[in-house]
Amino acid sequence: MGHFVGLHPEYEVKDWRGRSYFVDFMWILGGLRFVFEIMDYGSHGQDRSKYRLDMNRGLFLQSQDYHVINISLDELKENPSLVLAMVRSILSPYLAAVQDERDTLYRKYRKIERQLMRLAIRNNRMLHPA
Repeated sequence: MGHFVGLHPEYEVKDWRGRSYFVDFMWILGGLRFVFEIMDYGSHGQDRSKYRLDMNRGLFLQSQDYHVINISLDELKENPSLVLAMVRSILSPYLAAVQDERDTLYRKYRKIERQLMRLAIRNNRMLHPA
């Protein structure tokens, strides 16, 4: 993407229980937070509880307004150009928005304001305070 500004390897986050764990990479881009998890089959294997815990962590991160991107280690080794193309495709709308500060009103809103806007759009009506 041209630079590694805001990219943090082994970034510590708290899960829903308040316990610390480390995501593989965190990229902080303005008000946006992207989590990159490199997933390998060997770490899960036959262990369903570890798999379930990883899925719960991903869901929790998404609920906290992180953008979670899971990447297969096997695919990264065997077909890195495909992974690169997919990651670029995922990130391109955000990069375009951040580069043009004049059109980036989305980042100026707090999380609750963004959620209220999504609710109004989803229900196709105006919201009024009670």
